[in-house]
Amino acid sequence: MAKYKEKAQKMTSSQKRAFLEALERLGTKKKACEEAGVSPWMIRVEEQKSAIFRRRVVEAKQAGVTRMADEALERIRAIASGELETDKTVLTANLALANAYESGFKGVQRTEGHVDHNIRVITGIPRPNYEALEKPKSKLLKEGAIEEDGNET
Repeated sequence: MAKYKEKAQKMTSSQKRAFLEALERLGTKKKACEEAGVSPWMIRVEEQKSAIFRRRVVEAKQAGVTRMADEALERIRAIASGELETDKTVLTANLALANAYESGFKGVQRTEGHVDHNIRVITGIPRPNYEALEKPKSKLLKEGAIEEDGNET
C-alpha cells in the first residue's frame, strides 16, 4: 500500500531542487534519489507530467556525467604521474568511467605477462617404468617354441 500512496504524492519544489542538485553532483538517478529522499517512481511520474522538469533532469544528468568523467581523467593523470599510489583495480575503474562518459576517450589497457597455451597435466600418481614393461624382442608362439636368437627348439 505504501507504493500507491507514494505514487499519489506530488513532489515539492524543494524536493525537485534537492534531486537536481544531487543529480548534478552524483551523476546517477538512483544515488540522487537516495540523497534527496524521493523514490525513482516519483521522479518518473513528475517527468511525465512536466516537460520542463524532464529537460532539467536531462541537463543535470549530463552535467553529472561530465563531472564524473572529468574526475576519472584527473585520477588517471594523478596515477600516471605518480602523485597517487593505488592498485590496478582503481585505475581500471577510472579507465572504464572515462571510456563510458568521455566522448573520444579511448583508454588503452596493457596487460603484462603472457598466456601459455600448452596444457600441462600435473598428477600425484607416479608414472610407470616403461622400460621394465617392454615385451621381449622374440615372439613367443608357444612356450619354449622360439628362443630369443630365433632358433627353434
